[in-house]
Amino acid sequence: MEVVLHFTDAGARQASSDVVFKSVQGHEWKGAIPVAELPYTARGLLAYGPEVKVVVPVELKQMVRSMLEKSLEQYL
Repeated sequence: MEVVLHFTDAGARQASSDVVFKSVQGHEWKGAIPVAELPYTARGLLAYGPEVKVVVPVELKQMVRSMLEKSLEQYL
């Protein structure tokens, strides 16, 4: 599945040492990720916090959002 991510300056710097996202160009990363790997990718993106935004696919956006909501529920 085609994935596009936008990184902030800090996120791009952090991604430069990440095995998966080290090929960030400017502040954008584009690549293909197998559908079965989307949950793993979503968990990895949580480490970037607000320093990354999923542009596409919608499925990955939803997974990241769901994981964040579940994390917050523990602190309510």
